[in-house]
Amino acid sequence: MKKLILASVLAAALANVTAFGQGQLIFGVSGAVNSIKADSAAAAKLGIATGANIPGAGRFTADLYYAPLTAGNPPADTALVGGQMGAAYSIVAPGTIAGGTRTTPATTAGGADAWFQVRVWETTFGSFDAAVAGGGAYGKSSVFRFTTSAPPTGVPQTINGVVSPFVVTVVPEPSTLAFGALGLLGFFLLRRRS
Repeated sequence: MKKLILASVLAAALANVTAFGQGQLIFGVSGAVNSIKADSAAAAKLGIATGANIPGAGRFTADLYYAPLTAGNPPADTALVGGQMGAAYSIVAPGTIAGGTRTTPATTAGGADAWFQVRVWETTFGSFDAAVAGGGAYGKSSVFRFTTSAPPTGVPQTINGVVSPFVVTVVPEPSTLAFGALGLLGFFLLRRRS
């Protein structure tokens, strides 16, 4: 029994040391400083003015995507992984994210740099990729390098100052009439050949 208790205490202590060895940052973007605005296609879909901040009220979800620091240029979007630093955050105020303190995976030590990207999408689609594939409104920042803090002594800094403003867009889906017109055009071309 004593060995079990000692093993549990050691495991808890090791877990705490590991957690404090990771980097931290504050996932926050202010609509007044680094806004997330809608382009004309997204504005029409959302019923807001072009160039206005994307709406809050839970209509959009934001996540902070991450990749460990690599030599050279920022990684491609496909190398970044979301959801590793806590759950995605529902945007409650127009153009603003207040996702709180996030801890990086163990691949980035406290005080070290890593690559990050902010992505937002319409909440009803469930994920960024689903919004892109399904004709939802979505947007993403440029990939940026950020120095994390080293807890418990380092105070986490917000990413707000390094996230460039970005635009939410919609990839328009072809309408049913457009598909019908293409079908008729193909029919007439085939008929003309015979």
